[in-house]
Amino acid sequence: HQGGHGHGHGEDPHVWLSLRNLSSMAAIVAEALTRHLPEHGDVIARNLAAYRSSLGRLDAEFARRLGPLRGQAFYIYHPALGHFAADYGLVQRPVEIEGKSPSPRQLAALVERARAEGVRVVFVQPQFQQRPAQILAERIGGRVVPLNPMASDPLAELRLAVDTLCPNQDKTGD
Repeated sequence: HQGGHGHGHGEDPHVWLSLRNLSSMAAIVAEALTRHLPEHGDVIARNLAAYRSSLGRLDAEFARRLGPLRGQAFYIYHPALGHFAADYGLVQRPVEIEGKSPSPRQLAALVERARAEGVRVVFVQPQFQQRPAQILAERIGGRVVPLNPMASDPLAELRLAVDTLCPNQDKTGD
């Protein structure tokens, strides 16, 4: 996974970090499985329906919880949450610039912008440098939150992102 390739052009390769994309991907996988294992078509269809239903419920919860933040920015070292941001009307701001750590001048500009936007959290990934994100978080009086786009459970990572962005919210609704 090389830094920056294609990210500047809105081509976020992290397609699995979106519940809506995962639902579409599951349908494609189920179709392929059914083609190769027609005798298991009923089970595959039931499992697909259950999975897509659970993703739909989670998507509705995320949409409800993130609704009040529509149009607001969050900061992340490497821009891996573009699809997630697009799903819920959020703005992802990368700390890295063109795949590299920001210069001191660029970091100072990020600090000013983050302060103006009232940002209190900077997401970091274990695959990338932590220091620039830590400096940014310190200077805005915020905190660094680790988030791993390569984790085996993308749903847990997306839930972490939502819980971090909506810390004082009831997860279950009314």
